[in-house]
Amino acid sequence: MNSFLLAREWGQEPNSSFRRQLLQHRLQRLALNPDVKIKRRHGAGILGSVNALSIDNTIHQLMVSGGANSSINVWDLQNIDQKEDEDLILDTLNAVPARTSHKFGITDLHWFPFDNGIFTSSSFDHTLKVWDVSTLQEAYTFTMEDMIYSHAWSPIASHCLIATAYRSSSIRLCDMQSGSYTHSLSGHTGNVLAVDWCPKNEFVLASGSADGTCRLWDIRKVSSSFACMDLHNKYLPSNQTNISHYGTVNGLAWTSDARYLASCGTDDRIRVWNMESGRNTLREFGPIIHNQTTSFAVHPCMIQPSMDSDVFVLFPNDDGSLALLNLLEGSFVRRLSTHSLKRINCAAYRPDFEQCFTGDMNGNIYMWSPKALKSPTKISDLETRRNIIQEVYDSLINIPVTYQ
Repeated sequence: MNSFLLAREWGQEPNSSFRRQLLQHRLQRLALNPDVKIKRRHGAGILGSVNALSIDNTIHQLMVSGGANSSINVWDLQNIDQKEDEDLILDTLNAVPARTSHKFGITDLHWFPFDNGIFTSSSFDHTLKVWDVSTLQEAYTFTMEDMIYSHAWSPIASHCLIATAYRSSSIRLCDMQSGSYTHSLSGHTGNVLAVDWCPKNEFVLASGSADGTCRLWDIRKVSSSFACMDLHNKYLPSNQTNISHYGTVNGLAWTSDARYLASCGTDDRIRVWNMESGRNTLREFGPIIHNQTTSFAVHPCMIQPSMDSDVFVLFPNDDGSLALLNLLEGSFVRRLSTHSLKRINCAAYRPDFEQCFTGDMNGNIYMWSPKALKSPTKISDLETRRNIIQEVYDSLINIPVTYQ
């Protein structure tokens, strides 16, 4: 890292290259932050589990968490930024108590992409709710026929459609503007657990199902999906009988340039799909993925600060650890452990701050940040050292010189 700093000072290293190396260096030093404690606010026991986390997309200041006891909490992360040397105990900014709105556990949370005044929550109680953050009151409620595993907003769309994956082989599209449903996307043969919108095309949606397939849809067409990924690369993506995972596909994440789509499944594999060809890139991360979740979707944290940078993934594992991966190299970078055997249910990455937050089955929310190389030297310490050096110098010059 010092060589990059020196090269930058001499103008020999492009800024983009330096930023990439700096980000990678900081990610490799992620560790539990011992100075920030986040209060447990989702109850005790098995119902105290933290099922979902989400950080707002605009200024990255607000975080919302959802528990197995149906409670929702809003956190102000700016308190962390304003923290000085002393330890901080972070408490909630506002909360929806258990059983006052949702009747059963929260399964997913997402902020509206263009406004940090709105977020959505889905639950085992069959409902998807739209919330006003300022009052923490429900603005809309959509009711499905069965429990909802996950939902997703498009990060670029002019429409206000929310894709919902619930215990059905179809995907339901909800229109927040009208407060009603538009249509369903049918083609899977098992329950759909995961959905994610393409970050470059507002009409393209990816989905993952218990039938082991990862599909792509054009929501303007009510016909079947236009692509189904094949893990063996034997058949074209247009073949609707392809298999993507040897198990339930329970998580999806696009790279920010939409060139690649990552899918994860209960076969303990992460597959990386080239979206230009629809082919499996055959990246293998080794036996470090532990993923058997079927109650709700898994959300890997995709980290890509610029289009020309490496793509890193923080993956929440069932064994209580986070796996840091280099997605396109197919390499395992390091394992981040909480020293707990309880599953990490969710993770949320805070851009520009290089901070990650995780929620686990024990009801804990932890903050991870780059570990400092060394503690900063206080001015008082420098002054003490200077005085000692001065005393040594004075004693030396006062020694009389003798000649033999």
